[in-house]
Amino acid sequence: MKKCFVFAAIAVLPSLGAVDENSPMLKEFLQAAATFPADNPAELARTPMLKWESHREYKIIFANAEYYSFKAVESSYTGGAHGMSRTTVGTFRNGRRLKLADLGDQRELTEKWQQAIARHFKAASFAEYVRRKDVFKPYMTGNFYLDDKGIHFIYNPIEIDCYAAGTIDIFVPWKFDK
Repeated sequence: MKKCFVFAAIAVLPSLGAVDENSPMLKEFLQAAATFPADNPAELARTPMLKWESHREYKIIFANAEYYSFKAVESSYTGGAHGMSRTTVGTFRNGRRLKLADLGDQRELTEKWQQAIARHFKAASFAEYVRRKDVFKPYMTGNFYLDDKGIHFIYNPIEIDCYAAGTIDIFVPWKFDK
């Protein structure tokens, strides 16, 4: 039975898109599977290791004649108090993914980003926010996308605030040079 289960994990899970066959999560799962009870199917069914899940979602979230922006959300639960998620975003222009340096005046962008951080965290200024935060230090992430109103800097749970705050979208109004 153990061999049959391990074969199913190797053959079926990657084909369903659940995990990449080279994924560290799958390798760990298969190592754990080697220790599963071989002679007691009821005990195998009660093994908490088998109650994990993984999801992926991809979307185009903005498009115009010059830019298109995407969002990819991956979430998983492998046990414990809560699952984990990761949101990756980006914008393409002329077939190339934009970087922070492509957004124009970096000094002005940094100033507007700092104002947006202060606004999001209800601080009088960016300096005040930095003074009162002793654990999470903000940084201008390369995980951003553009829409028709400006720039969205996306931070995953625990990047700049506690896990309970979830994914954070810091919006900066911005005009783009054509």
